[in-house]
Amino acid sequence: ALPLWVSVKDREGRYVMVNRKRLEDTGMTLEEMAGKDALAMDYPTLDRRRQIMQHDSHVIETGEIVFVPDYQVTLPNGRQEVHRSVKVPLRGEGDVIEGVVTVIEDVTERMRAEAELRSSQELLQTVFDALPLWVSVKDRESRYLMVNRRRQVETNMTAEQYRGLRTVDLPFGGEAVLNATVERDRWIIEHGEPLETEYEI
Repeated sequence: ALPLWVSVKDREGRYVMVNRKRLEDTGMTLEEMAGKDALAMDYPTLDRRRQIMQHDSHVIETGEIVFVPDYQVTLPNGRQEVHRSVKVPLRGEGDVIEGVVTVIEDVTERMRAEAELRSSQELLQTVFDALPLWVSVKDRESRYLMVNRRRQVETNMTAEQYRGLRTVDLPFGGEAVLNATVERDRWIIEHGEPLETEYEI
């Protein structure tokens, strides 16, 4: 029932157990995989199978957990996915390493969503930077998340210097103005309504 690929191999890198999702996604049966190592399989590519064997050997020899960087695979049905995997030693009596447990997660949709989010943020920043006004986005604690280019230039601060900075910690404006700004931020968050004010800095 897990939405992950899970497998168990012995010390020689031969499959002992494979969960249902992996079998279904690869179109293979347990009988076809049991007793075989990665090199004896037809899937995935030869280079990828060699990497699998190297990672398995490292876990067996060192007892270390191996986090495998994201990699792209093509399933037997032609579907392309981005996978993220972790390999941990399977220990038996006396803490002896008896095999390797591999858990593989399909992060394709997450990667796509993150890419779309980055694209949206870049578009928002472009719009921000085109406005002839000071524009900023803050969190509920009045900390800066985004600031447009005009504000950066006129205050001689970079986006990195603003990011995470509390309003009251700004190096300009004066204590009274900054405290009043925080109070206005709180009012907007509490009431969910726009608020227009004028002040000098």
